[in-house]
Amino acid sequence: MKSNWKKVFTIVIIFLLELLINTNSVQASEKNNYDIISSSSNYSKVRSIIINNKDNITYSIKKIGYIKAKVTNKTAKQISTIVGKKDISSSSNINICSMYKRELPLSENFHFNFWPIQWDMKKVTENGEDYKYLPSSSKVTIGLVDSGIDLTHPALKNSIVKKGSVNLVPKGGKDGTEPDEKGKANDINDKLGHGTEVAGQLCSTQNIRGVFPGVKLHIYRVLGQKTSDPTWIIKGIIKSADNNDSVINISLGTYVLINNKQNKIIYKAWKRAISYAYRKGCIIVASVGEDSINENNPLDMLNIYKKINNIMHPEGTVKDTPALLKNVVSVGSSSPNDTVSNFSNYGQKVSFFAPGGDTSLYYQYGPEKWQQLDLTDQNLIATTALNNSYTYAYGTSFAAPKVSAILAAYIAKHNCYNQPHKVINFVKRKTNKNKNGLRIISAKVLKYTN
Repeated sequence: MKSNWKKVFTIVIIFLLELLINTNSVQASEKNNYDIISSSSNYSKVRSIIINNKDNITYSIKKIGYIKAKVTNKTAKQISTIVGKKDISSSSNINICSMYKRELPLSENFHFNFWPIQWDMKKVTENGEDYKYLPSSSKVTIGLVDSGIDLTHPALKNSIVKKGSVNLVPKGGKDGTEPDEKGKANDINDKLGHGTEVAGQLCSTQNIRGVFPGVKLHIYRVLGQKTSDPTWIIKGIIKSADNNDSVINISLGTYVLINNKQNKIIYKAWKRAISYAYRKGCIIVASVGEDSINENNPLDMLNIYKKINNIMHPEGTVKDTPALLKNVVSVGSSSPNDTVSNFSNYGQKVSFFAPGGDTSLYYQYGPEKWQQLDLTDQNLIATTALNNSYTYAYGTSFAAPKVSAILAAYIAKHNCYNQPHKVINFVKRKTNKNKNGLRIISAKVLKYTN
């Protein structure tokens, strides 16, 4: 009896040991997503470890030393001995969304002179008077980091510089959720509409006037039909800098919780990309968020992060990214009354404001009375849209390109290429705050000489 008991006990012990060994083996071979950032000297070493261990590199950006990879714990430990534990962590799952709303689209192929209802452009150009200060010709280019552009739109097509423009949305889109995304580098055609609408504010030449009609654009498609990944936008910034775009317009953004281990690496990658572009002589312009909060109030920022991400007790500092990063010109939206738009974030950290529409009266009166009083023309932004058409929209997304266009025009007119600090500071000095405390951009700065 004792002998049988010993046999059973021995079998159980062996079984448990095998189970433990198999579990450890599975855990050792299980692959997880990691964000890694390294020095330029260690970048190749990190790549070699991942490749030699037959793990997977998802994205990599050599110029800032960033790698996103799916690796085993064993590989992660090897990498940490090279880059240090603080520069490798589990990947952030951050979605980037366009900061915009669409409202009451016009009929397709609706052709007429929109100038009488372009209250926003009239404010920016002093009723059109400041268009005479635009340079007659220039080599300046603006990098549009967005969802692409309608390649055939008659108001936009002559501005598109195809050489250097690129699609950065990979095959399958975000986490393989977009089967229509084929990952072709030359696929810069807009499938969402946002990039086309933003482009109209920059360069439109027909029916709707942009701030700098005809200015040349490089297109960096970083937004699929659903969402984007921070890595794609970061790549877009690097590509734009390498193409020597004088201004980079990013009407996209997200809130990032800093001091959260999962976000440290991607936040560092954002900062490296901005620094890279700034050192190359680019001005980076980005729209702020649309949650009607004070960007200077840490508690407001934490609360909105908590609400959006459904987290009870987030700890750390929340940053509106990339708008509130160092060396980025952040842009909020102003209303027809030159106040902060009802949806726009605000605060002393916001560099400029520009007209982006307002929907206060829509919520005050409701849709029926809004239509009866014909308030669309007076409160929303008319701009270009997909399928050679035009639309009304609102958002900080449509404020940012106005600032981008004026900065590009100033660079071209006064031959201030590769001098971002000088240009930004000069335009700020010449743009006084109004009675509401907003520094609202105006094309009249073009007539001043630095």
